[in-house]
Amino acid sequence: MPTFRIKEAASLLGVSTDTLRRWADGGRIETTTDPSGRLAVDGKALARFAQELAGSADHGEGRVVVAHSARNRFSGLVSRVVRDTVMA
Repeated sequence: MPTFRIKEAASLLGVSTDTLRRWADGGRIETTTDPSGRLAVDGKALARFAQELAGSADHGEGRVVVAHSARNRFSGLVSRVVRDTVMA
């Protein structure tokens, strides 16, 4: 599993590098060092954390969204693909 530098991991999570560093300092997400000695996040830990964030997020259910397209605007990390008879 690859490791992601703090900047890359923060971008995938949709937060600032400062936020991710605060979470790491607070023990909310595990960090490691990459071969260059820089702070990094293991890919598995990042995927687990992204799932935790998604599970606890307010998805705005019940809100009406008008004149906004989400197509090609999703940023993040794919942690699971569900396949059924219609699509994957």
